[in-house]
Amino acid sequence: MTITQLSFPELETRANYEIDRVNGPTNAQADLRLFGKSESDVRVTLYRDHHAFGLWTKKKSVSRLTRAK
Repeated sequence: MTITQLSFPELETRANYEIDRVNGPTNAQADLRLFGKSESDVRVTLYRDHHAFGLWTKKKSVSRLTRAK
């Protein structure tokens, strides 16, 4: 079995840079997710904190919680 390497121009033609962040697959950079519905159909708004899930932040949160007891 031989694997043929693609050139950079060939890779560029196959790459999809247009990612649908509203209705497309899960994306950490999405600011709005509608899951195929319209914005007027939204009944619940969930807010996402993009900065609270880093390991350093998590470590600091845990250390504050353990010291509070």
